Amino acid sequence: MNILCISPIFSPMADSEAYCGAKMAIALQNHGANVSVLSMGLSHPTTGNKVDDSKLWREASKMIIEVTVPSTHRSLASLWLGFRFQTVAYARWVGAMVERARELHSETPFDIVYSRSLPMVAHIAGYWVSKSIGRPWVANIVANINDPWDYHLFPNGQAREVPRIEAAFSMHWLKKTLKYADLITYPSSRLLNFTSILGRGEPRGEVIPHIGYTCRDQEPADVFF
Repeated sequence: MNILCISPIFSPMADSEAYCGAKMAIALQNHGANVSVLSMGLSHPTTGNKVDDSKLWREASKMIIEVTVPSTHRSLASLWLGFRFQTVAYARWVGAMVERARELHSETPFDIVYSRSLPMVAHIAGYWVSKSIGRPWVANIVANINDPWDYHLFPNGQAREVPRIEAAFSMHWLKKTLKYADLITYPSSRLLNFTSILGRGEPRGEVIPHIGYTCRDQEPADVFF
């Protein structure tokens, strides 16, 4: 199986999302899949150019195809791409991702488009790439760790302040992903239900359990963090 993985934050970034993405890609490859990973590389604004050059990620580094865009902002091209791809953030990156995916698909056709977050823009790109090359779309909501759909939606914690228009587009894409993805995966049934409530839809998806750990002082089972 030839899988196109869209993972904006990926190794060798020194970031928890990058580690989870690399582990998932390596696991897929170890099970016989051929995985190509489209990422933002160190151009992603949250990386701070921090690199983890551990031997653990060398296998994953062979899968990476970096997709970057010029650093200029607020151009007419950005406005057009934002309108075309229905997003107020990373519009030029989504456009570049679709173009690169089409090029790769014409050389060696993919069987599946697999998008994984955070950030949730991975799923915007996943939707448009899937439509562009005509392949099924698997959306891995949250990197298979206990994170919600977007940074400002963490339950029982400090919510990040975002402009109303950004929050509105985020919710638009949550509902669109829940509706149109051919398969959705979560790390737990609790997160599946939490996300379904956010998207105001029926629970839909499959659980790929996240490997975690237990401790003596645990939160009550009915409290979701």
